[in-house]
Amino acid sequence: MTTTAPSTALDADHAFVLHAELTDAIREEGSLPETEASRLADAVIRRLRCKRAGQTIYIPGTLSTRERHARDNGIRQEFNGRNMRDVCRKYDVSRNTVYRALGRQY
Repeated sequence: MTTTAPSTALDADHAFVLHAELTDAIREEGSLPETEASRLADAVIRRLRCKRAGQTIYIPGTLSTRERHARDNGIRQEFNGRNMRDVCRKYDVSRNTVYRALGRQY
């Protein structure tokens, strides 16, 4: 009888969850059928295994740098000093976030 080490089983679980998440994202974002999305998810995972095997990849729970820059640029372009509430609603941010965005220059 062969048993799997706990870390290996956990790695397999993580790989399964990653595949499912990638498949869902590809299917939804790319408007692709499930089979095609799954095939692309497999390709992404193969690439990650080839390029990043054994590494921990950190995925922040907040906006990426690119997304934050785009959001902050939009806030700076649209904010006129009198539309704080509208800008906060549009970008789903607090007043403090608007003020921080106004102070950042990229």
